[in-house]
Amino acid sequence: MKLAIACPYYGPTPPIVGDGVRANLINAVEAGHQWIDDYSVSGTQHRNACEAMAFKAGHDKRIDAVFWHEHDVLLPPLAVTQLCETLEKTPEADMVTGITFKRGEPYNPMVAKLCSLDGPDALTRERYEEMKTSADYHVRRAAKLMSFEEMRTKVLMSIHVLDTQAPAFPADTASMCAVLFRREVFEKTLEVPDLFAIDPMGFFSIDNMFFLRLKELGFKLYCDPRVLCGHIDQQIVDATTWMKFTHQSMRKVDLKQQERLRAEDRTGRIHGELNRLAFKHGTDKGDTDHSPDSGWTGWIHNYCDFYQAMLEPIRLSARRVMEIGVWHGASLKMWRDYFPEATVYGVDNWSQVPEAEKPKDLGDRIVVREANQANRVDLERVAAEDGPFDLIVDDGSHVMEHQQVSLGCLFPHVRPGGYYILEDLHTSFLTGHPDFGLESDGSNSTAKMIEALSDGKPAESKYMTSEELAYLNANVESCWMYGKKSITSVIRKRA
Repeated sequence: MKLAIACPYYGPTPPIVGDGVRANLINAVEAGHQWIDDYSVSGTQHRNACEAMAFKAGHDKRIDAVFWHEHDVLLPPLAVTQLCETLEKTPEADMVTGITFKRGEPYNPMVAKLCSLDGPDALTRERYEEMKTSADYHVRRAAKLMSFEEMRTKVLMSIHVLDTQAPAFPADTASMCAVLFRREVFEKTLEVPDLFAIDPMGFFSIDNMFFLRLKELGFKLYCDPRVLCGHIDQQIVDATTWMKFTHQSMRKVDLKQQERLRAEDRTGRIHGELNRLAFKHGTDKGDTDHSPDSGWTGWIHNYCDFYQAMLEPIRLSARRVMEIGVWHGASLKMWRDYFPEATVYGVDNWSQVPEAEKPKDLGDRIVVREANQANRVDLERVAAEDGPFDLIVDDGSHVMEHQQVSLGCLFPHVRPGGYYILEDLHTSFLTGHPDFGLESDGSNSTAKMIEALSDGKPAESKYMTSEELAYLNANVESCWMYGKKSITSVIRKRA
């Protein structure tokens, strides 16, 4: 394929963008394509530059297609090669676009279809009402000026499902950040006025209006989902990263829905509420992965749905909740919001925590205490001051001795019918890890003790006193272990 390149430069090009362009030039030649000319224009207004490049393309009989890109977009190195391949395999397509992600959350792909009356792209009344409060001024203005019926036939809906392995699919409009045009598009539009004019109503961008005008003229746009681009100020260039932001955006909608449902019915059960609260406050108890610098990336806990199933019966009745291991206090906020009548006590050994890492301003109904979970005197003092508790959660050191000392000492301070959660039992299987006090044969593991309780057998522990063991074995009603890679447990005390 004989190609020209075109870019309306309206600012300096950072080296990282230039590197991407050069890689595409080289790779296209390696794939058998030939570069004929460069139509790029700089030093003038955007519309003037676009019209000049389109004029050159429409009159240049030497070329088959024009690769149109923008100076602030990061191109994957095979963008041109893949777009050429798609254009050759899709004879009905007049142009093929890659996907550039919108600046700012939720970073939606800037590829869209006109709203339909039915099907997955239909505009619902709920979505219409959301558009009236959109962060995008043009969307908000359009929704307030146009009726629901008009919106369903005149407004764009961004694609929300992105499968990078799928074949190219028809689209109505896109950004002009990475597009391959057949030369005939510009040849047939040489006499079309205002091809690059702005939307006088201000509803659509220049790019949107350009593609919509081409659609009215009968030209067909396809999208190649393999070609993913990002602006230089966000560098979102892969589907996984985009899905992360989409997931976060959906979570925000879920949180609003959850708050609305809770306001309507305080006693009702809301599926996934605890997990959404975990996401809201940034605790790792939900389905969010650990930070890359934590050393635990990939150990996604997914505890919250299990916890909610177990703890829902006491959500409104719980008055006192304790958690060992505070960190920045994210999970304390989660428990506070889930148990609306409870005071949440956070216990940590603050002498070992740098001042900068100590939590501050945790809000109402959260109290922070100083205690070492391996020290019975400390634990008894906290329990005497703040107990008894409807729920105790051990998310502390995860050291075998500490876990078992805390359980033996604090279980008597759980209310009858209350719960004791012992988290991160997978540390009981990390025999090569030096930080958790696990003996080489695993005989002192906390998981082994919890497994016995879950099987209805008496627990054994070298770290508990005989009185503590006797009380534990006599007062456990049920014990559940949950998880595969990350493992937790919930022990219920006899009512």
